[in-house]
Amino acid sequence: MESIFDNLYLYEIVLLFLGAFLFAILCIGLVYYIIKNEDIKKLLYFFPIAIIMIAYPSIKEIQVGNNKIAMRENVERLLKNPDNEQARKELEDVTEKLEKRTSSVKDLKA
Repeated sequence: MESIFDNLYLYEIVLLFLGAFLFAILCIGLVYYIIKNEDIKKLLYFFPIAIIMIAYPSIKEIQVGNNKIAMRENVERLLKNPDNEQARKELEDVTEKLEKRTSSVKDLKA
């Protein structure tokens, strides 16, 4: 079974935990504001920050998927025209980015 933290950098894990902590604090504050009948508008502005902090690793993973698509397109362009230096350079750049995030032999073969 894969761990949630597989294929995540340290800063992404830190953002995930801090975002979850901020979200919990905001929920507690929201309940407190509701009980005390205070204005909750000023508190609601901070919820998107916590959600973005939690979702950031997912957003980065989508970017990795786009790199895989870009890699396939560049491989096809390079197979059609082996002398295309631009496609070769783009393929090398995308490959370097993806090599850092591989987690299995299947990813490495791709």
